Formats: sequence, C-alpha cells, structure tokens
Amino acid sequence: MNLSSFFRFLSLYSTLWSINLVLADKSIQCVVNTDNKCIFQFINVNAAENSALSLKLPKASNTSAVKFINSTIDIITPTLFDFMNGVRALDLSGVQLEKFHHDALQSFESLEIVDFSNNLLTELPPGVFADVNQLRDLDISHNNLQYLKRNIFENCPELRRLELYGNAIAEINREHFWIPRELDYLSIGDNRIERLQSGTFRLLRNLTVLGLRENFLRELGHDIFQGLVSVEQLDVSDNLIGRVSPGTFQGLSNLKVLMLSGNFLNTLPIGLFNNLKQLSELHLQGNEIKHINENMFHGMVNLRIVNLNGNCMLDIPPNLLISQGTSIDLDVSQNKLVSIPPRILTKMGGDVKLQNNLIDVVRSNTFRKATNISTIMLYGNKITELEDDSFDGLLNLSELYLDYNQLNDIPITLFKANPKLVHITLSHNYLSTLRSNSFAGMFQLNSVELSFNKIEYIEEGAFYGSAITFLNLENNFMQEITQDTFKGLKLVYLNLAGNNIRQINEMSFQNQELIEVLNMKDNIIIDIHENSFNNLLRLRELDLTNNSLYEISSKAFDKLVSLESLKLSQNRLTTLDVASLARMSVLSHLEIDRNQIDKFGDNTLIPSLLQVQYLQISFQNVSHLNRTALKTLEINNLKVETVDSGLLEGMLNLEELSVSKTNISQFSDHFLFSLKSLIKLSITNNKVQKFPLMFFDECTKLQSLDLSHNRLLVVDPRWLRHIRELTFIALTGNRISHILPDTFNQLPALEILSLGSNSIRHIPEDMQILSLKHLNVSWNQLDRIESSIFPNLPNLQELDIMGNFLTDCFITDHLRLLIASNNRISRVVFDASGMFPLKTLYLNNNKL
Repeated sequence: MNLSSFFRFLSLYSTLWSINLVLADKSIQCVVNTDNKCIFQFINVNAAENSALSLKLPKASNTSAVKFINSTIDIITPTLFDFMNGVRALDLSGVQLEKFHHDALQSFESLEIVDFSNNLLTELPPGVFADVNQLRDLDISHNNLQYLKRNIFENCPELRRLELYGNAIAEINREHFWIPRELDYLSIGDNRIERLQSGTFRLLRNLTVLGLRENFLRELGHDIFQGLVSVEQLDVSDNLIGRVSPGTFQGLSNLKVLMLSGNFLNTLPIGLFNNLKQLSELHLQGNEIKHINENMFHGMVNLRIVNLNGNCMLDIPPNLLISQGTSIDLDVSQNKLVSIPPRILTKMGGDVKLQNNLIDVVRSNTFRKATNISTIMLYGNKITELEDDSFDGLLNLSELYLDYNQLNDIPITLFKANPKLVHITLSHNYLSTLRSNSFAGMFQLNSVELSFNKIEYIEEGAFYGSAITFLNLENNFMQEITQDTFKGLKLVYLNLAGNNIRQINEMSFQNQELIEVLNMKDNIIIDIHENSFNNLLRLRELDLTNNSLYEISSKAFDKLVSLESLKLSQNRLTTLDVASLARMSVLSHLEIDRNQIDKFGDNTLIPSLLQVQYLQISFQNVSHLNRTALKTLEINNLKVETVDSGLLEGMLNLEELSVSKTNISQFSDHFLFSLKSLIKLSITNNKVQKFPLMFFDECTKLQSLDLSHNRLLVVDPRWLRHIRELTFIALTGNRISHILPDTFNQLPALEILSLGSNSIRHIPEDMQILSLKHLNVSWNQLDRIESSIFPNLPNLQELDIMGNFLTDCFITDHLRLLIASNNRISRVVFDASGMFPLKTLYLNNNKL
C-alpha cells in the first residue's frame, strides 16, 4: 500500500482522526498536530547502536495514528515504542526495516491498521501479532518475505485486508489462513508461488478479492478455490498457466471479475465457466488461444466485458454470444482473423475492436445490421479494398480508424451513410489523390488524419460541405497550396509538415482565417509572400523549421497578432527583423537556431523588447530581449570556442538552460551566477574539459544536470557541493577514468546517475548514495564491481553494466532491472539471502 492508498484507507476511520501532515524536528518525541496525528521525522535506529532507543508520544497525548517520514529503522525492539496503547494506525513503510522482535508490537493493544510496505523484511517472527487482536488492515507488500510461518495470523480474528504483494513467498497453504476467517481482501501477487494445494482458501468464506497475479503457477486444479463462496474478483493473470481443469471455478457462484490474461492457455475446456452466472468481466488477453467453442459463454447472462486481445484466433464462432441478451464489450484485436465476423457485430456494443489482425477487405453491407456501433477500429490490418457500401447502416458511427493498412483509394460514396461521423484516421496507407467529394457533405466530421500517405493532389471539392477543423497531411508528396486546395473548410489545425512545398503564395490561406496552428516544417519552402498570413489573425503556432528560407519579408508577420510560438530553426536566414517580432505582444516561444543569423539586428529604435519565455538561438547577441521574462533558453551550434561571460546576465527567472553542439571548451567562473532559479541545466556535445570550481555554486535549486558528451577527465566533488537538490546527473560520453571519493555522496536526493561510455576502471567501494534508483556504468573499462558497494546503494533498482570486462555478475536483492550484456561474465553470484525481485535480466554475449 503506497502513501496515498494508506491515507485513503484512513479516511474510512474519519471519526478517529483527520489527516493533516506536519513535519517534526529531529527528536525522539513526535509532534502531534491539531488533528491528533503523531509524526516522526529523521529518526535513525541502527540495530547495533540504538537498540535501547525509545520513541514516546507527548504526555497527555491522545493520538491515534503514528507515521515516520525520512527515517531509517533497521529493527523494532520491545522498547522502541512506549505508551502507545491508544494508537490505532502505524505507518512504518519505506524505513528500510529489516527485522523486529516477536513482541515488538506489545505496546499497541488498540492497533487496527499497520503498514510495513517497501522495507527489507525477510521473515515474520512467531507471535509478532499476538498482542494486536484488533488488527483489521495489514500491508507487508514489497518486502523480501520468503515464507509464512505456521499460523502466523492466529491472533488476528478481525483481519479484513492482507497485502503481501511483491515478496518472495514460494508456498501458501491453508495453515496460514486457518484463523483470519473474516478476511475480505488478500493479495499475494508478484511472489514465487508455483502451485496451490487443494483447499488452501477453503475457510475464507468471506473473501471477496483474491490476487495471485505475477507468480509462477503452471496449472489450476479443480478444487484449489474450494470454499471461496463470496469471492467477487479473482486475478491469476501473468503466471505460466497452460492448463485449467474444467471444474476450477465451479464453486465461485458470486464471481464477477476473472482475470486469466498473460498466461499460456491455448484452449479453454468446455464448461470451464459453467455456473458463473454473476460473471461480468472475463479477461483472457495475452494467451495463445486458437479457438473458442461456440457454447463457451452459454448461460452467462451478466457478461459485459470479454477481452481476447493478443491471442491466435483464426475465427470467431457466429453463435458465441447468443446467450447474452444485451451487447458486450468484446475485444478480439491482435489475433489472426482474416475476415470480419458479421453475426458477432450486433453483440459487440458501441466499439468494434478488430485492429491488428489479418483482414484484407471490408465487404458490402458488413455492418448493415449493427446500427448501434459508434467506433470501429480496423487499423493495423491488411486491407487493400473498401467497397462503396462497406459501412452502410452505421447511422451512429462517430469514429473510424483505418490507419496502417494498404489502401490505394477511397470510394467517393464510402461515407454517405454515416451522418454522425466525427473522426476518420487514414494515415499510413498508399493514397495518392483525394478525389472531389471524398468528404463532401459530412456536416459533423471534425478531424481527418491523412499523414504518411503518397498524396500529391487534392481535387477541388474534396471537402465541400464538411465541418473539418483538424486536418493532418503530414509526410505526403504535396507540392503546392492553392486557394482551392482547402476550399469549403474552416480549419483550426493544419499540418503540412514533410511535404514538397516550395512556396507559400498570397492566396494559399486566403479563406482560412480561423487557423490557430499551422505546421509546415520539413518542406523545401524558399519563399513566403509578404501577404501570405494576412488573414490568419487567430494563428497561435507557426512552425517553419527545416526549410530553405533565405529571408522573410518584414511585413510577413505583421498581422499575426495572436502568435505565441514561432519556429524558424534550420533555415538559411541571415537576418531577422527584430522589430516585427517585438510587435507580437503575445509571442512567448521563439526558435531561430541553426540559421546564419549572428544577432537579433542593429535596429535600436524598436518600440519594445522581445517578451519571449522560450528562446532557441545559435548566436550570443541577445540585445532587444527582455531577460527577466525568459524561462527557457537553448543555445546550440555556436561556432565560437568561448562564450560571452555576460550572456546570461539578468536572466533571473531562467529555469531551463541548454548549451549544446558547440565548440566551447571553457566557461568563465561567473557564467551561471545570476541563475538562482535554474532547475534544469544541459551542457552537452561540446568540448569542455573542466569547469571552474565555483561554476555551479549559485544554482542551488538545480534538480537535473546533464554534462554528457564533452571531454571531461574527472568530476570534481567541489562542483556539486552546493546543489543538493539534484535528482538526475548524466555524464555519459566523456573521458572520465576514475571517480574521486565522495563525489556523489553529498547528494541526498540523487536518483539517476549515468556514467556510461567513459573510461572508468573502478567504482569506489565507499560510494554511498542512499537515494539512488538507477545507475548506468555501461561501456566503460570495469573488470570487477565489488559486492560491498551495494549495501551503500540500498534503493538501487536498475543497473546497466553492459559493455565492460566483467567476469562475475553480482545480483543484489533490490534490483529489478540488470543489463549485463557484452561482458566476459562466466559466473553469476546471487545475494546470500537468495531473494530476487529481479524482473528483467540481460546476459547475452558473455561466456556463460
């Protein structure tokens, strides 16, 4: 249970307390707020040094909830908590708890809610819950429990909710659940359970939710769920189940939701779901089912959702849903269907999910009887042909997805019988021409996706009478835009990126005065008429990136009074009329880098300064710029080796700065000194060998620092001494050969550290980063990584050591992702405790 769900559960007990988080000081006595909640913060209990420490509530306190924040508690002893009789909720989640004494909870006679989640527990000592017989909610998820001792919960007759998700439990039997018969919710997913004994849950007659997902179950026997007469939700998804006995679910008369997805079922026994009269949701996606008997769902009158996505079905029996009086949500996407099953369509509800199959044609009148369909998803098939009346009868159709097929043409009358159509997607086909009347008369059609086709020409009248406001024609072969191209439309969004348009003439957008977003990047535009945009008074975003513009008339942007974002990067501009830009009073985003401009211009008579908040440039002269308004600055492709020390002066509100792809080899001491609001800094793909010692000192709010792809030989710890809020550091692609002591130890919030593609030979054993979750040291020269490093990285979840010279691979008990490919590994060493929450492991190209 995470923090938010913990508080949600507490809300059920609102008569006992209300939640209002307050932080305590560094003391052994907590602070009780006005809502009677006790908060401990920065408590550190070490088994060797602090075993006698006692935590107390303030005198005369009547607090009912205790929580720990930013604390580390290795062990709970009987003396740790004193005078806690009135406490009803105890939250010790995420404190790195390793063990506790069997009588550790003896002071909590009134305890009802306990959260031990996200710790390092390996076992529960016998009798640990002997003194808390009022316990109702227990969360021990995300620990390292390998087993449960006999009758561990025998003194918990009131236990209603038990969360054991994310441990290493290999066996569950009925002895463990003999006493807590009132249990309502049980989650033991993400463990290592390979089999279930018959009758394991037979005494849990009040259980309504049972979660067994992400284990190693290979089969489900006929009586393993015996006695679960109240269960309403059963989850056995993401196991290794290849066989289910016909009588497995027979006693589950109240079952409403059954999740069998992500297994290896290739067939379903006849009668498997007999007597599941209450079942409303059946999830079978991600199996290997090839065929379903047409009587499989017979008698299941409450069935509303059936998910068969991601199986191997070749067809669907026409009478499969004959017992269902009303329509159901049936998902048969990502199978191997070669045709659309027309008799099933009438029962498929509002959404037809047939995407990612092998359907090659949509025949006439296929949907004629399915009048209630509102959405059809046929993308990712092999459709080469649509007939004139393929979609006839669909009077309520509002969305149609035909992208990623092989269509060469659209029949002119294809959509004549779909008056409510709002959205059509035809992207990633082979359409070359939009013929006259293709979308004519579609009064409710709002958006059309035609990107990534081969459209060269749009015939006049293609859109007559339609209500399209959103039109995407990206990556086609269009060469010009005439006054008739979009005749009849009142567009708001138009994407023409990635075509072959050479010029924008005076009449191109004459009748499109409602356009707000116009994207024409990645064309070959060499000329823009000075009156081209005169009618676009509502235009907010204009993208002309990566064209061939040498100059733009000073009058071209005069009428763009609503323009907020202008992108002119990657052209051949040598000058830019700063006066015309300054007149755009709402312009906040400007990209003009990778041109041949070396400054904003010499005009000193402009009436106002540029008020942009986002600026992307390839020069240093930023006169005529309101520096205090700027929040994001990207400088790239500078040809100089040094940068003006006063370039950033006055940019007091700058939050993000990027200096990349330049020849800069050094910076002045005070380059960043005015940037006290900076949160994200990227100095990448330059030639920097080192930074001045005080370079980062003023950037105390910095959270992200990327210094990748420079020529750094070492990282001086003094660079980082004042930026203690860093959560992300990237030093990839430098020339670092060693890591100095305490370089990163001083960063209490660091979560991601990337040191890949350097020349590092050794990771210091004293590198201690308690908050680190992701470490990348790939493609270095490491020949060993000492196992003693990992206790200093207690929260490490992802480790990338690819491309080194390692011969041993040590797998620690916290890792969930390990990439160790391309080494010389011949031996894999596991953590001594044998607990492995590892989800993903790459060991290819080694010597195993």
